Amino acid sequence: EDLQRETARVAEFMGVGRMGDELVAKAAHQATLAFMSADEHAHHFDDHFCRGALSRVMRLPPVPAGKSAASEVSKVNRGGGKSGYTITPDLVARLNAKWDDIVRPETGLEDYAAMRREFRRERLEAAGSGPK
Repeated sequence: EDLQRETARVAEFMGVGRMGDELVAKAAHQATLAFMSADEHAHHFDDHFCRGALSRVMRLPPVPAGKSAASEVSKVNRGGGKSGYTITPDLVARLNAKWDDIVRPETGLEDYAAMRREFRRERLEAAGSGPK
């Protein structure tokens, strides 16, 4: 998706008002995985302070030599958003059941992908570049 366009939309939604192109570009750049996972910025996007404070209380093992607490608790995934965790088939079934119970009756949309497509269609239509 267009990160700069979405950054400007979020700013508008938050009531920030019209941001100049330079500020939008800067905010969009700082929202990238490359920026957040860079060594000089990663400590802003992790829970190293929580790990440090809770390690003793929770009796967690010490951070391995050569690693920082930040590397053990980062919210930024260097693997492109894939955490290595998988959702079990049981959980998928439960999530789908919740969708069917709550979201589908209200929206008529089959799944999350259909909802994203609908949002995109509505945005394009509102911008005058999509089907009416």
